[in-house]
Amino acid sequence: FNHFNLSCDLMEPFRILIDRKVVRMMPTEFTSREKYALLDVLNDTVTIDNSRQTVLNAMRIFCRSAFAAMREGDAALLRFLQ
Repeated sequence: FNHFNLSCDLMEPFRILIDRKVVRMMPTEFTSREKYALLDVLNDTVTIDNSRQTVLNAMRIFCRSAFAAMREGDAALLRFLQ
């Protein structure tokens, strides 16, 4: 009954990045400072498809690969964080 199932599934591989950041921060409040710190995760660098990318670019690569995999019916086209 969730109208956003696909978007939830697409964000799942990136959830660990936010979880790690929250554990490191150990916030006692959730103010603008903490929100901006979490938003800045998009600028962190990760490895995907054998190249270093910002998280934002990695999300694009992953989503494009997921759509290609669905279109072609080939899970081997999926590109995950390494």
